[in-house]
Amino acid sequence: GHHHKALWLDQPQTVTACVEIARISGLAQLSSKKLDPLTATTSGVGEVLQAAYNTGARRIFICLGGSATNDAGCGMAAALGVTFLDSTGTPFAPLPSALPRLTAIRNPSTFLSNSEIFALTDVRNPLLGPDGASHVYGPQKGASPDDVLQLEAALSHVAAIVKRDFGSANILAPGAGAAGGLGFGILTFLGGQLRGGFEAIAELTHLADHVKATDLIITGEGRIDDQTSAGKAPAGVAQLARQYGKRVIAFAGSISPNAQSEFDSMIAIAEHSMPRAEAMRNAGQLLKAAAAQTAATMREKKTL
Repeated sequence: GHHHKALWLDQPQTVTACVEIARISGLAQLSSKKLDPLTATTSGVGEVLQAAYNTGARRIFICLGGSATNDAGCGMAAALGVTFLDSTGTPFAPLPSALPRLTAIRNPSTFLSNSEIFALTDVRNPLLGPDGASHVYGPQKGASPDDVLQLEAALSHVAAIVKRDFGSANILAPGAGAAGGLGFGILTFLGGQLRGGFEAIAELTHLADHVKATDLIITGEGRIDDQTSAGKAPAGVAQLARQYGKRVIAFAGSISPNAQSEFDSMIAIAEHSMPRAEAMRNAGQLLKAAAAQTAATMREKKTL
């Protein structure tokens, strides 16, 4: 009613939406038999963004990761009205397998121009090259070595057309290769910004205040290895804990011998000998048992 209108007029507040890529175009949504990065598309991401915008969201955080796609965000762009044309000037659905036909991109999406779009990612991969989306993440999405070359060529072609038609390519931007090049698509087609995922989520959840008010910090991830310290959430948690002089423990499914420890202790929840599939199936129980054992040990040593 009237009061609600006044609130908006007197204290303009930005409606914020968070969009999780893994839940829309994610690997977990598909069985391994259905994985095909040459035909997977981010068009669903575009539909969700449109719905969020229509509902009033003017600040949108897009969490990149766990995607089954490798289309540089072209599917998302097409769902938002960007047109991908072939040599006859006919619009087509920009699946990676079809992208070599691309000759022009028209109608850059403007509907988000009065919004703030932030793509959150903890990876720093560029769009192309040996560290790019196709080479590094394509195989995890079911791409064969031949597919990887095809995907790389498709994304390279898109980048060239984008550079020609929009004057900017963003291919070297750290994080452009995240989520199958969706980072690139958000920069290019939506005029969004890339931000470190951990830092943005920590800010939104006031994590530093919680850490300050806590005695012991517990974090964890599937595997602690040399990638952990490269911007993954547990490393961010450890840094915050250090900043406030708090102890931090990390639980993990497995710990690589080359893991650099930023933690007071690292605890693997499963024995080395346990088959991975079994460990993943029983992760909840294993974590509970490892936590109970750790608490008991700490109590004995009077460190809890």
